Amino acid sequence: MKHAWWIPAVVVVLFALVVRLWMLDWKPPHFDEGVNGAFVDAMRSDPAYRYNPENFHGPLHFYAMFASEQIFGRGVWALRLPTAIVGAATVALLFAFRRFFSAWVVWVAAIACAISPAMTFYSRYAIHEAWLPFFSMLAIYGAFGIARSERRTGDLWAVGAGLAGMVLTKETYVLHFVAAFFAWLFMRTSGDEQTGAQSAFSRAEIVRVAAVCGAVLIAFYSGLFYYWPGVVGIFKTFGAMAAKGWSPSEEGHHKELLYFVKLLWRYEWPALAGLAVVPVLALRRSVIVGAFSIGLGVILAIAGWLFTAALPPSERPIQAVEPVLQTAGIPWNTAFSAGVCFVFVGVCAVFASPVKCRLMRFLALYALASVSAYSLVSYKTPWCVIGFLPPLFLVLGHCFERLVRYSHWSVVALLGFALAAAPVMDSWRINFVNPTSPREPYIYVQQLPDLMKLTGPVERLIEREPLMRKMTGLIIYESPQPLPWALPDLPNVALVSHRSQFDITDADFLLVHESRVNEVESVLLDIYYRSRFRFFSVDEEHRLYFRASVFAPVKDTGRTPEFHRRVRLEELEP
Repeated sequence: MKHAWWIPAVVVVLFALVVRLWMLDWKPPHFDEGVNGAFVDAMRSDPAYRYNPENFHGPLHFYAMFASEQIFGRGVWALRLPTAIVGAATVALLFAFRRFFSAWVVWVAAIACAISPAMTFYSRYAIHEAWLPFFSMLAIYGAFGIARSERRTGDLWAVGAGLAGMVLTKETYVLHFVAAFFAWLFMRTSGDEQTGAQSAFSRAEIVRVAAVCGAVLIAFYSGLFYYWPGVVGIFKTFGAMAAKGWSPSEEGHHKELLYFVKLLWRYEWPALAGLAVVPVLALRRSVIVGAFSIGLGVILAIAGWLFTAALPPSERPIQAVEPVLQTAGIPWNTAFSAGVCFVFVGVCAVFASPVKCRLMRFLALYALASVSAYSLVSYKTPWCVIGFLPPLFLVLGHCFERLVRYSHWSVVALLGFALAAAPVMDSWRINFVNPTSPREPYIYVQQLPDLMKLTGPVERLIEREPLMRKMTGLIIYESPQPLPWALPDLPNVALVSHRSQFDITDADFLLVHESRVNEVESVLLDIYYRSRFRFFSVDEEHRLYFRASVFAPVKDTGRTPEFHRRVRLEELEP
């Protein structure tokens, strides 16, 4: 068994890769994917990716998408391929931790990562977040090797590549840096640091790795040396990031303190189980600290409850609350959420039993600090959850290892199936059954399948007759992306705001905002297929028109055009 542990590892990694690649282009592109795709399109004419410090996304993912499209062609599949591969690579990387932990730990962690609804769903998106868990765990892997003074040069390069990769991915890397620092500081102040451990590397080796990683950062942020202001943007971004992260916004992304914990409760039971035991494994037992934390939590919870109860019902901050809490009338505001957190940590401090393995204890502290850091930022999007899932999966693996030692295998198997059942079903549902459902919290600001009503016939017509790329079109939109990127390159298609004026009245296809339908139909000059169209679930309706004489070969057989031009009075005059 010791020499064959890698056999199931290969099976799990292949399973993770298949799940992330199968039907990868089935779901319509997300709004952010349209934005990212537009950036990639611009890179074809401009040799530099011009990093914007207010965009809060590093350049690495754009270059990866650009390379993928250069190899496989422009399209949703090629755009999503890099994140699908790095998502499976994260699962493989967890198996590499077999060097530090038992086979049980890494098996459980990798399987949980492979079936996780978040890790699968957001690996099938062309967005930046999928890179963060890979690079963060790569840096931790190298740091663990250095902490054991094994003097492997690969560990030093793993740390450098992991840290540089995080910086190149997204500015939220600073939350991981802060979490790792506080985890290390807590272990050091509690007397749990490694004694006698010295750096196993020479100064020259450290400088060499730092120089190479620094050069890579400069190369990417400078747009391959074509746009030097991007390098300065590495530091300028934090002011804008702080303003966006904590200032009130009308964008709808500011959410309550326990938003991510609720997502774990909804989708990620293995990670939630890991989070539940993290304080027990990480904190030192202290009845005094526990009692103080519980008391403070109770005071905050009561204060939050009373403050909210005094507000008129219309002003109570209970949005984004679980239905059971709404039914019970619980005012789940920030103070109440903080009180619940303090009570939970206090109870854990009273019954804490710190794990003896220093590396596992660091992971537990790092996971706890990461969840806290992400939760304290008001600006929250659901895909950020994958940033702290892998450490929680490793903590869960440690718990299973202890269960195997002190209980019957049937108990462990039953618990494993119980924790895995819901995530497996959720992953299947949100990835392959209904990946655009607005009722799923993970499916966030997602374009509805109506997008295919437009792109499908247009693409089929061009495939049938390439000269039709010169077809005329009019799109009257309110929220442009991902539509401009999702459509093929059509030089004669006009995109205008629904508040703007337009002069195309004889287009081959039109997408019209509901507010302009009567105006457009009054001037159309031909016969059209007509259907309803909606970008997002909360969006106003649009109308979609296809000229019957042009699109009849690619429309439904036997379908009768719904719109006929209106005959004007002047046409009836002799």
